[in-house]
Amino acid sequence: MGVGLDQKKISQRKINLKDKMLEIIDTVPYLQDRFRNAELISKIQAYNLPLWDGKRSLSGDHFMLAGDAASLIDPVTGEGVGHAAISGMYAAEQVKRSLEKNDFSATFMHRYDDSIYQRIGKELDISLKIPRFIQYPWLFNVMINKALKSKTLQEKLSLAMSDLNVRKRLKEPSLYLKVLLGR
Repeated sequence: MGVGLDQKKISQRKINLKDKMLEIIDTVPYLQDRFRNAELISKIQAYNLPLWDGKRSLSGDHFMLAGDAASLIDPVTGEGVGHAAISGMYAAEQVKRSLEKNDFSATFMHRYDDSIYQRIGKELDISLKIPRFIQYPWLFNVMINKALKSKTLQEKLSLAMSDLNVRKRLKEPSLYLKVLLGR
């Protein structure tokens, strides 16, 4: 299990995420049940994750960035292993092309960037927009309260973590209007 929060918010609110995670496990009924017989066997580890924050150069003269080095971690789910594997695959393909042409220039390496943006970039850009919704606490709280009562909404939110088409729908105001109206 893990918890995450924007580093700026952690500093502003002086939050200890390790303590907060244990508090949540102790106070949220679903998690209390899930971790009832769990035993903490080592100290809690914390790491900063290089979350996707928008399009950037992933290559240049004689280099390519992949995985965490390229900040290919989804800002909503914290998932990055799949993106790291995909970027590694595209990096290998680019190395092969570069060796065949003996061209490691930034211009030639840019094909790698294009491949990443076409395969992963759109998904990550959608995820980048979702946290903006959370900036409206009243709307976010309404949605969470509705989600607690609606199996359908729970399924949609769960699907949004893995299905790009469902995630795109999370940007549509009509979805929230339907939820607010109980549809």
